[in-house]
Amino acid sequence: MATADYIISNQSGASFRTDLNNTLAAIVSNNSNSSEPATKYAYQWWADTSAAVMKIRNSANDGWIELFQLDGTLTLEDGSKTTPALAFRDDLNTGIYSTQADHFNISTGGVERLELGTAHTVFNEEGADVDFRIESNGNANMFFLDAGNNRIAIGTNTPVSTSILEITSQGNTSFSIQTGNDSGDNCTINFGDSADADAGFINYDHGTNKMQFAAGASLAMTIDSNKNVGIGIDSPKNNTGYGGLSINGVNGAILSLFDSDVEQFRLALVANTSSAAQYPPGGAFQIDELTHDGSNLVSGANQKFRFDSEGLKFGTDTAEVNGLSDYEEGEWTPVYNSGVTGSGTYNNTLGHYTKIGNTVFFTLRIQMNSSDANFSHLIINGLPYSSHGSKKEGGVSIGYGQAINQNNTDGKPTGHIPQNASAISFYEPSGGALYANNSTFVNLNETIHARGFYFTAS
Repeated sequence: MATADYIISNQSGASFRTDLNNTLAAIVSNNSNSSEPATKYAYQWWADTSAAVMKIRNSANDGWIELFQLDGTLTLEDGSKTTPALAFRDDLNTGIYSTQADHFNISTGGVERLELGTAHTVFNEEGADVDFRIESNGNANMFFLDAGNNRIAIGTNTPVSTSILEITSQGNTSFSIQTGNDSGDNCTINFGDSADADAGFINYDHGTNKMQFAAGASLAMTIDSNKNVGIGIDSPKNNTGYGGLSINGVNGAILSLFDSDVEQFRLALVANTSSAAQYPPGGAFQIDELTHDGSNLVSGANQKFRFDSEGLKFGTDTAEVNGLSDYEEGEWTPVYNSGVTGSGTYNNTLGHYTKIGNTVFFTLRIQMNSSDANFSHLIINGLPYSSHGSKKEGGVSIGYGQAINQNNTDGKPTGHIPQNASAISFYEPSGGALYANNSTFVNLNETIHARGFYFTAS
């Protein structure tokens, strides 16, 4: 190892030879030494044996530039994005550099494009308006980032302006997005933000084969493998092979159908049909369509019925008087009231009624009680509704059975219901009151059968 000042002075032969040998030794060893040469020249080589680095003197002769390790390892200065450590001769602001220990950076045109660090990999750290594209075999835009518009596309380089992400298949090729795992656990897409992690989710439960949708932290809708849909309920009513809709509202089940323009809304209730040309579809079963025009619910264009504030109406008749606003069926208890109270019991007592609008149809059966024998007018109380105060009185017909002693009457007895009453008064054909006693018209301890109708106030 040797260094020299590279100056051969006029001197004696032996000294000249020593000076020359030292200079040649410095040249052949690249001035190898643990300390720098005492006399330094621009672009001078120095094999720094203490650092094991080959160095060259800079053009100003005021510093050393490290070139490579003495074992052949090539090292670089850290450089910067504008002056990379390794650049191109005709493009000195494009190359590689390092911002800090354990970081690898690439710049083009003096702008950082890529950084590989110990904790991250960053593309376009400085946010330059430079698109990012990944090409696959056959698709030039398999992945495309539109930097200027902050959008991402798959399959196209022109993502729509209304979405941050667009997926487009080329030609007629269909596509799907699939989530899965090897353990068979749930697959979930969550929708949230930094302030609300439970903003919603879409989840597929592999254990139950249910698709679930949530709004906030609460389950909103479930679709099971039998095509059943539940709104507000995790287990919709099971209709295997056909599917169905189950609604469980917070304050009761509510199904709202509306049109944003407050125009007519139509609901077609149809059966499956092979005739796709028909609308509404035909088939073995059809209830045409229901139309809501803002206040009324109407069946079809050729109106069969309608619901409005006055009730149910049939055909195209919309008159208020023809609106059916009530229908009811039930049982009632006929009470024998011959003027004697609190005595005896009634056997085989039965009453049934059907109320349609303000008209009540009824039947009755009651067994007379012999302990109530007297000569009072025969009256049956307990009708389910009071009769109207001004409309016509109702009519009653008697089935003879065992109770009516027709031999002592001048014809078939009848009954009527007075106004504002909930009782039936019975009369003989001549107009006289029918009395309850053994010797005249009614056989006590026997059964009366009757039927009739009357009008109520509402």
